[in-house]
Amino acid sequence: MKKLVLILAIFSYLCGFLCIGASVAEAQENQNSTPQADSHQSQDKWFYYLGVGIVPQPKFDSGIQNNIDNAKQNNSWAGEYGGVLELPGIYYRTGQSTMVGLLAFFIFENYARNYKDHQSLGYDTYNLSVSAMTSTGSAPGLGYFARLDFGPCDLIQVDETFNNNLNNYSRSYFPGLFEQLALGYGFQSSSNTRLLSHINFFYEDVIGHYQAGVSLNIGFLL
Repeated sequence: MKKLVLILAIFSYLCGFLCIGASVAEAQENQNSTPQADSHQSQDKWFYYLGVGIVPQPKFDSGIQNNIDNAKQNNSWAGEYGGVLELPGIYYRTGQSTMVGLLAFFIFENYARNYKDHQSLGYDTYNLSVSAMTSTGSAPGLGYFARLDFGPCDLIQVDETFNNNLNNYSRSYFPGLFEQLALGYGFQSSSNTRLLSHINFFYEDVIGHYQAGVSLNIGFLL
């Protein structure tokens, strides 16, 4: 719990730093803006998003949690965090500061690993979503924003054991649905790029199991 509080504090500090930088960047942009630049910005219709993040201590159902606890007791290394990769999402602008599109992202979590005995346990999630985003600024990705994602997902259990000189590697698939809410802040980092920092709240309901958590992300809207 202390680690989660520390991570949230660091993320809050980062958001505050980005907000200060955004205010300076917006002031300079307003000072140096020209009608031609504003016209070009208003003509942008298609956007692409790419991001990364971390997932501190997600919550699972009792079945998966028992598997994780047992693996941690029998392995030399145990992790409490997962990584997030948001592949280039494609968005179409539907209003001054709103857009809709498709976004694929992955969550990778390796909870226990014993390199000497070739034993490990991990959970990966593959998500494909319909995504909608709205911002408070003059264009998508500027100012405070909210994003809603919904779609199918696949939770994969990756289990490796080594017994009697035999290395056993198995993958179990649990399909289902997920929903996610992202809240954050974005600003113009270059002429064609906007930097977004956000916190995501997600819930994945798969066959026989579930996963819920929070991810801390940073990405680029192009």
